[in-house]
Amino acid sequence: MAQVVKLRHNRAIHMSARKPMPTLTEFLASIPDSPEGIALAELLARHPGLARRTAQRWIGRLIAQGKIAAYGAGRSRRYRAMKTVPLSGVVAEAFPAHIPISADSRDILAYVGQPLEMRKPVGYQRDFLDAYQPGRTWYLPEPLRRHLRKMGDTGQVRLPAGTYSRAILNRLLIDLSWASSHLEGTPIRGSIRAS
Repeated sequence: MAQVVKLRHNRAIHMSARKPMPTLTEFLASIPDSPEGIALAELLARHPGLARRTAQRWIGRLIAQGKIAAYGAGRSRRYRAMKTVPLSGVVAEAFPAHIPISADSRDILAYVGQPLEMRKPVGYQRDFLDAYQPGRTWYLPEPLRRHLRKMGDTGQVRLPAGTYSRAILNRLLIDLSWASSHLEGTPIRGSIRAS
């Protein structure tokens, strides 16, 4: 007798053809963190030694722990691994060290850098929006509005209309012509582009 046959769930399984069951860590590692995710059938195809009910139980546990997220319903339900983003890593990647940011800004960046599923949903305050009257009430206090106006002043008010836009357009044209020449392999003599 070369093959041993074992009955399981009312079907015969050849023991020699049976794949080993993965661990929960291996199972979690096989779930991608990409937006398209993976379906249960695809997971079972990746782990042929895993029973469907065990996979479902593990998925439920991983969802409860916040390690994966489920999207859709029924057969179209897909699963995606949640990215674990260290809070300090978000700020370090987003801003170079030479740009100073406040502690409040670091907290905001850490929160915004989290996956959408980990953020607390916040609704609109309808009364706050309805209380606004254009030209009569303001959302920001006067000192803050004055400070923001001062920060945003480019000094272009006294110049003719379109001067600032023309300067940006000229800079863009220089950059485009430099990049085009660089792509074509044309040597650029002189210093047209300021690095």
